[in-house]
Amino acid sequence: GFDKVFDTNFSADLTIIEEGYELIDRITNGGKLPMITSCSPGWINYVEGYGADLLEHLSTCKSPQQMFGAMSKTYYAEKLNIHPSKIFTVSIMPCTAKKFEANRKEMNSYGFPDV
Repeated sequence: GFDKVFDTNFSADLTIIEEGYELIDRITNGGKLPMITSCSPGWINYVEGYGADLLEHLSTCKSPQQMFGAMSKTYYAEKLNIHPSKIFTVSIMPCTAKKFEANRKEMNSYGFPDV
């Protein structure tokens, strides 16, 4: 069983906010434009494999799934005084590429896997 169940709509909003800040930063500081965003890890893998010329245009924001995992193991853990190693985030998603996304080395918060 589960102790808590959350919807990723909240973290989708966080992702959009972060993407907005990243875009503003790119515009004001001369970063690569256009900024390309996608919540699809399959599409990101495709660009990494076949679109090297687009890599600098990709947003650095995590997907909503990964964003929620990071939030649960940082902010949520701190608020409830729970050690991050005691939090397990399970995502039920229609895309099998999200499993590969969860295993990427950059998808961790303070040494703990986000998802």
